[in-house]
Amino acid sequence: MAAEDRKELNETEKLELQLQWLFSDLSVQQHIEEVFEWREALGFKLRALRYVEGKLVAMAHSAPGVVKEEMKQPGVLMRSTPVVIENARLNLEFFFYLGTAFFDILAKLTKRFYPRNEKSFPNDQRLYFTDIVRILTETGIDKEYAELLSKHRYWITSIYNNRNVLAHSASSFIGFDENWNMIFEKRSPEQAELWREHKNENLAEYLEEIASNLYDFLEHYLAHFRKVVPESESTQILRKALETGEIKTIL
Repeated sequence: MAAEDRKELNETEKLELQLQWLFSDLSVQQHIEEVFEWREALGFKLRALRYVEGKLVAMAHSAPGVVKEEMKQPGVLMRSTPVVIENARLNLEFFFYLGTAFFDILAKLTKRFYPRNEKSFPNDQRLYFTDIVRILTETGIDKEYAELLSKHRYWITSIYNNRNVLAHSASSFIGFDENWNMIFEKRSPEQAELWREHKNENLAEYLEEIASNLYDFLEHYLAHFRKVVPESESTQILRKALETGEIKTIL
């Protein structure tokens, strides 16, 4: 495909590119080769997360029509509805796994912004983004970033809670409310009783809120750490090319 035929990058894709450049400049500044691999993994996980989120939202919006159509046919074996539910369950579990994978890679990268406080963090093999949230909000290492983490703590913890339950104890639950909206059971490790009260949420609304919060968080993350790592000359050239529309792809 010719460059002139490619679509313009949207704001989400532009942000993803600028995050890659931030971590590239961090690697050069601190001479940390591992950052390049983490940066690439982070970019892939973020694109995959965006893809799965979009796919799930589309499923949630189309599912009511499928279910209502089959419900109009009493006595007929429902064939499409179970397929819709199983596809949603599969993609929802994948969404939570990708979410924690993304944040755990981000944890390794975030740790590198604090070389003088490295001993305050667990080693990379045991470092999760929930550790970043806990350490930064409980210490005075970076009060400005701690405020950002406090603002976003709830939904980030929600991703981890759901992933941990689904990975170690249960499978995802997908159902429909009285208006045929697709719902899922929001879980946390403390809710392990078989006869627990189910905390169901509208799937599309939950995912759309997560996506909105994620990119709000990443936008402020980028702005904050750019104060720590100034743009290199090469990044300045790339950013100007991005602003003029010369860059057409994030690959």
